[in-house]
Amino acid sequence: MRKFTAKCLLLLSPFLFLQALELFILPIDYFTFHAWTALRIRRFENLIPGEFYPNRSISKVEVGDIAPHSRFAVPKQVAWFTDRYGFRKRNSDVAKYKIVIVGDSHVAGGSLTQDDMLNEVLSRKLNKDVYPYAPSDINQFVHDRRFHQSPPAVVILAFSEGLGRLHSLKAAQPRIFASRSKKMIEEMRDSRIFGSVMVLFDRAYKAAMLNYFRSRIKANLLKYLKNEDVLRGANDEIVQRNGNILFASGSKANLPASSEKLNSWVEILKTYSDYFTQRGIRFIFMPVPNKENIYYDLLAERRKPEFLIHLLQKVEAEGIETVNLQTAFETARNNGIFMYQTDDSHWNRAGVEIAAERIGKKLGNRFSVTN
Repeated sequence: MRKFTAKCLLLLSPFLFLQALELFILPIDYFTFHAWTALRIRRFENLIPGEFYPNRSISKVEVGDIAPHSRFAVPKQVAWFTDRYGFRKRNSDVAKYKIVIVGDSHVAGGSLTQDDMLNEVLSRKLNKDVYPYAPSDINQFVHDRRFHQSPPAVVILAFSEGLGRLHSLKAAQPRIFASRSKKMIEEMRDSRIFGSVMVLFDRAYKAAMLNYFRSRIKANLLKYLKNEDVLRGANDEIVQRNGNILFASGSKANLPASSEKLNSWVEILKTYSDYFTQRGIRFIFMPVPNKENIYYDLLAERRKPEFLIHLLQKVEAEGIETVNLQTAFETARNNGIFMYQTDDSHWNRAGVEIAAERIGKKLGNRFSVTN
């Protein structure tokens, strides 16, 4: 038995050495092309606070998320900071935020450096601290005791228009006070020592080194065995492109939605608006048009999407405040402004600036910057 154990340890020793090298010696982002991938919680999300590893900072050169190993990838320098709660925000002593933006990777700044994130740009415009509660949803925000105890004046729900995002919408559920066992888990999660251990387990589960070598081998095989113009994304899906502009979903992103689905999503958004209104919080809905929407004519099927226009019309008819980026982005495009990363599915600094400007106008005199 001892000999068998010794042989097993001998066989595993190279793997254990490499694992220790990755976890304890090399930078956390060494085997990832994205800071997002390096810091995103993969497995132990119930035992680590927030959505990213807390109290981290990264500065790296990264490329877009559509075809990172292709000749169309555009290197860019980005900086990342996460706070003690595991969200992409610098740690601060702010006890109560006036504005919280709940949303997806657009709000969390996928492909953007920290200072170009929507909350950072809006914060500078309004001279107020704005918190990016992303990537997340309304119910996670409602159940977060931080914001239950110190609610903001304004909650903005912002996510890309992709139908997959809307399918995940759930009606607002009031905060349920945690049981004793859940309170114990929350207390453990808030412990830095426990959190650090769980981060190590999560990083080991992600196997970044293994995935890195696997993706590099795959990329090289595709380069030599396939036509270079047939680009493939991270999920081995064929990527559509027009010149140097890459599209992650292509024409299928602009498929219409049925009236039944539209009505169900509007009903859910109405529950959000009603919930926050009852708590004296202003609720604003801001769907972000995707690249395929604004540049639909660059796709194989030049079908102009109408989904977002219909959704906004129905939402506004219910008395829900909205920020209409569809019209704003179409106007910007007509003026020669490009609002997205060419090699990424997310917006760029220009798109963020437009959104921040529209939010500022929407808040207007009802939200004085001197409050």
